[in-house]
Formats: sequence, C-alpha cells, structure tokens
Amino acid sequence: MVPAERPALGLDEDDVRVIVPPMGGGFGGKHGAGPGVAAALLARASGRPVSCRWRQADEFVRGHVRPAAVIDVRAGAAADGTLLAWDFLDVNAGAQAIRPPYRVVGRRLRYQPAASPLPQDSYRGLAATANTFARETAIDELADALGRDPLAFRLANADDDRLAECLATAADAAGWTAGRTARAATGNEARRGLGIAGSIEKDARVATCVEVSVTADGVVRVTRIVTAFDCGEIVDAANLTSQVEGATVMALGPALFEAVRLDPHGIANGSLGAYRVPRFSDVPPIEVILVDRPGIPSAGGGEVPLIAVAPAVGNAIHRATGRRLRAMPLVPTGLVSPVEPLPG
Repeated sequence: MVPAERPALGLDEDDVRVIVPPMGGGFGGKHGAGPGVAAALLARASGRPVSCRWRQADEFVRGHVRPAAVIDVRAGAAADGTLLAWDFLDVNAGAQAIRPPYRVVGRRLRYQPAASPLPQDSYRGLAATANTFARETAIDELADALGRDPLAFRLANADDDRLAECLATAADAAGWTAGRTARAATGNEARRGLGIAGSIEKDARVATCVEVSVTADGVVRVTRIVTAFDCGEIVDAANLTSQVEGATVMALGPALFEAVRLDPHGIANGSLGAYRVPRFSDVPPIEVILVDRPGIPSAGGGEVPLIAVAPAVGNAIHRATGRRLRAMPLVPTGLVSPVEPLPG
C-alpha cells in the first residue's frame, strides 16, 4: 500500500479535525483544499482553532478557475451528407462527452492534458460543455457547407434514437423551419435566428433549441430557450424541471459573457462587479420538455442540461447574421459587430 502524500502538514488523518458548517450547493471545484490548508497552518502557528474566510477578491485571485481549452475539429462528409471523417482533439479541458453521438465512418478522438498557469478544477458539467460546444458548432458548420438543414443533418446521422427524439422534440416545440430563419434588420427591427445542439453525457440525452435576436447595431439577446431532456425514468418531474431550468440559466453565463480577463498583473476582473454573470434581465422564457423512459434507470439531471446551451446560442447567432463564432464566451461585450449582410 502506497502511503498518502502529506506535503502541507505532515499529519495523519486521525490527527486532524475539520468542522464544516452547513452551506449551500456548489457547482465546481470549491477551490480544492486551499482554505482548509491555510486554516490548518494558522491553527498550528497560533495553537488555537482557526476559522478561515476568503474575501471575494481572494476567491478570484487565489481560487480555482474552470479549465481553459483549445479544441481542434477536422471533419469530412460525402455530398449526400454521410459523415466520413471526424478528428477531434481536446487540449486541457477533459474527455467528458468527447465521443460524437453521430455515425461516422472513421474517427479519431484525443484528449491532451496540459499545464495551466492558473489553478483549475472541475466545473458543472465538466469538459462536456467545452466538447459539446466545439462538436455541435462544427456539425452546424459542416451542414452549412453541404447546404443542408442543421436539424435534418443531425437526424440523418444520429447514432442514438433517444437523442434523435430529443432533437426533433425541441425543434418542433421551438417552431423550427428548414433553411435560414432570419431577416435583415432595419431601424429598430432585429434579425432572428434559431439554433440547435444536442449531446449525450452521463447516460442522459439533451437537445436545446435557442432563439436569438440581433439588432442592426449588433446587440445580441437570447429571446427563447426550449430544451428536451431524457435522463431515463422520471421520478419527480417538478424537481427535474427545476434542475433543467437552473442549469440553463447558469449555462447562459459562459455561453455569452463569463470570462476571466488577464493583464500583466494577474486577473483583471477579480470581483463580481467586473465579472459578468447572468442577471434576471438576461433570462428569456425557458420551456422544458421531459422525455420519460419508464423502466430505464434514472440518470442525473443537474449537469447535462448545461452542455447544449452555448452551441445552440452560437448556431442561432449564425443563422441570424451569417457570422460563425467559434469561442466562448460568444459575445463578451454583448455585441456582434459589425452585422454583415446575410449571404444569398
């Protein structure tokens, strides 16, 4: 048996007492052991029990951040829409949801860990958010290159009937129509576009359809979200719906504007006044459609509903403006500028 590493204190577990008061939920790494180790070192130095609390500024500059990612996708398809090749490389984020839920003749999937200049830890949904964003953006782009409707392209290549049902259900409820659902913005009018994305993770299926409006001067607003969710047999529909709604609201942040900004001195936006999170005014009407699967063991409902939001938003912006955005956050300033004339 290999002894556990004890770099911080050099104590056995039986010689340490940790008291954690009741607290709310946390959706990430919770900064690892940092605050606890600091409290222990202070307690040893003072010879007294210590309560360690971080200020908000400490949380930003000393806590863990979500893993950054560079994801490279190369794909090929036949003229009839059959997926022929899929080469996917994730650097740093993780391997969750890296497997495409589509039939493809040849594929290569790779996850490459990397050193991070900032301490990083888990995020709600883990790497499934980054991998789904990259994949579903690329799938939309491939459908566009082939001149095919993005929904029809997904359904034709879907390798999972449950996911296909979620995609069709969300699209139907959102009023999906084939082709580009957008019109030019004049005066105070805005272009509108629908985008869709889907994924499989932790034995749950999710499909999200998003409508956005983009004004003539490039202001982006999410105006509606429809999510179809299949996590097996439903035990408590009201609670599950709340889980999906909460995950969706949380997902809007990194999809649209959440980002840690760095300058030569470190983190430049180290406060909630400077770090943009979703507000009530950012949240559109959200429709949740639960797909029940009696007899199939229930999967979790708290994480998977996040992962299709960002690519659906990006795909909707493309359908509204013709501009393809390939990085999160999609509109950190709230603008897509300039808004180019739509092709065709």
